Order: sequence, then structure tokens, then C-alpha cells
Amino acid sequence: EDHLSKKEELLAYIYSLKDEGKSSGIADAAKKNLFESSFDFFNSDLKCIQDLKLFCEESLITAVKEVNGYDDNMMKQITPDLRESWAHVTNNGGYHDAHKHLNTSWGGIYYVNAGECGQTKDNNGDLRMNGTNRFYSPIQYFTLDVSMQYLRHDAADITPQDGVLVIFPAYLLHSATPYSGDKDRVVISFNSILHHTEDKSDKL
Repeated sequence: EDHLSKKEELLAYIYSLKDEGKSSGIADAAKKNLFESSFDFFNSDLKCIQDLKLFCEESLITAVKEVNGYDDNMMKQITPDLRESWAHVTNNGGYHDAHKHLNTSWGGIYYVNAGECGQTKDNNGDLRMNGTNRFYSPIQYFTLDVSMQYLRHDAADITPQDGVLVIFPAYLLHSATPYSGDKDRVVISFNSILHHTEDKSDKL
């Protein structure tokens, strides 16, 4: 709810990382015209970043509780671990090809600056998705006949909005469609697992 009061400070920090050239250098072949910071974004002591980290942790706990049907007593035994976090700055046709997040259970994308994401028209007047996050169905089918129409939607596009956090299971193949606009598209992402107090491994 207080995104606007934190937006400029978040952007200033992200652009300072970009200016310093602190890029992750990971999977560069899957990206174009996209700056990706190193994977320790939430390690910063800046209050705006620690406030955002807490918001992400609380939101993740809420999602896990609802999807699993856990009660409050169970949730008291679960601790979120946002083990990797990073920022993206995209423009000039930049994109991130389809990929999954390995060795993690949940991913998150927080939209700092959505820019001009959404539906736009290309030079031919055809509608296309600009800078959206596309999530692909994990269900594979071979014949989409009349009995399989419930599977006809094999992808979902999420249009970025400032201050919105999207949380998704890490097994989902997803991408950031090519983006163009006068303003940069800026997001903060994270990978996470959740620890149970009685389990010493990375798995519940």
C-alpha cells in the first residue's frame, strides 16, 4: 500500500547497481537488453528494501497457507527463506526467454515500475503483449479435441502493475515478453524455499 513512498528509493538503489555493472552474468543467452543484478538484492540494509523483503515473506506465507489449507498452528512452524533476490531493468526490446527456477519451491516478482507494459499494437496494427510475464501450463496434451477444451488455455499473461507482487510455484515455465517504452520496466524477483522447524533439510 505504501509503494509510492518507497518507489524512488528502490529505483535509485537498482540504478546504482546497474551503473556499477554488478550483473549476475547468469544465463545471458536467454536474455536481451536486460540488466540483471547479482542475486543478493535483499541483503541491503536500506529500510525500503528490508520493508519490501518483509512484505514478500508475509505474502509468501499467506499464499502457502491458502494453497495447502494449513492452519495457524502449522504456519507458526514454517519459516520462509528468500535465498536469492535480484532486480531487472528492461527496455528497447528487452526480454527474458522461457525458463524455470531450479532448487527452489516458490518464485516472486515485484513490479517497481511497470512502464508501458500491457497490450500494444505493432507496425501492422496487430495486438501484442508488451513486457508481460507469461506463465505456461505444465500440462502437456497431444490432441485438443472436444473432450480436452478445459486445457485450451495453455498460457496466462500477467500485466505488470506498480506495487503488485506475483507469487508462483517455481516449476512453472515462465517468461518476460519483449518490452519497449519510454520508461524502463523495473522488477525485483526472488527464489524461496520454506523451512519446517522439525525438518533439517530444504524440503518440507
